[in-house]
Amino acid sequence: IKFTGIPQGFFATNPSAPMQQGNRVVMAVREQRDPQLRAQGSAAPGLSQVGLYVATVPLDLEKSTFAHHSTLLASGRSWSEDPFLVRLNGALYLGAVTVKLENRGNFNVVTGYQTNVYLLSEGGTKIAAKVASGPMVMKDLRLFQMPMGRIGVLTRPKGRVNGEEFGNGDIRFTTVARIDDVTPATVMAANVLLRPDDVVDAIPALRPYLPDVWIGANDVVANDDESFTVYAHFGTKGPYGAIRFRFDAKNFDVDHRCDCVSNVEIVATSEDFPNVEAGPIRPDTVFAGGALRQGAYYFVSCGLNDFRAGLVRVTEDS
Repeated sequence: IKFTGIPQGFFATNPSAPMQQGNRVVMAVREQRDPQLRAQGSAAPGLSQVGLYVATVPLDLEKSTFAHHSTLLASGRSWSEDPFLVRLNGALYLGAVTVKLENRGNFNVVTGYQTNVYLLSEGGTKIAAKVASGPMVMKDLRLFQMPMGRIGVLTRPKGRVNGEEFGNGDIRFTTVARIDDVTPATVMAANVLLRPDDVVDAIPALRPYLPDVWIGANDVVANDDESFTVYAHFGTKGPYGAIRFRFDAKNFDVDHRCDCVSNVEIVATSEDFPNVEAGPIRPDTVFAGGALRQGAYYFVSCGLNDFRAGLVRVTEDS
């Protein structure tokens, strides 16, 4: 993706799903500080923030340029990264991971991270208020619109929490009636939807990376048949890649969760972006942002190597 107006000394990477607003397309984008410019003693990979970028429609993989519009979450005593945009019951929200820091002598140490959700105002260009927070040490918390006004919640617990072992991270699902109900307790009570082993069974090429495979959701697209397509990512100690799967939320059954999931497939890996340099932070990485439908295709935004961003054009999953 071509960006203009990126703040000096930053990379533009890990964008949200493109979202159409009238005759323009907007994305929230992680602005990552160039590690070579990182202050001595700061924690790796260095400070990051969230900016809003705008392009005109229709999207063109070769020609579209996203121009910096405004900074939504500025860096400071904490950093913000890996944003998402979602419209819920007529209101527009921004979500992002807040990385918390503590100064210890001559060093800034990461002490935790948490997904926070903000209500946007003025056409999505300003933050009006923080309205929800997930548990500490959880990334990849995503919200999506469901029928009858309910809100779907996808989560990714990891490690050991309250005596329960979650491993590297799976994708879990619950629903809430309103945004105020998105609380750490509600999020941690979500039920398993998809495990890394399920993804490996569907994509055998990932088997050599077991047991170090994890997954997380990034965006949810509603389908005409009332199912949803979840755009997500897999991570390993080697490559990261973008995946997607179809999810029948209305018939979700805790005891038969796999009956509600189908069409697990890879959307993109670094092989799809052969001309993108490895970058200084995380090579061999494609991080799904999300999808925007235009005509017969979906444009899927991707972060590349925590350094650049790209678009993939795909058809609807079969």
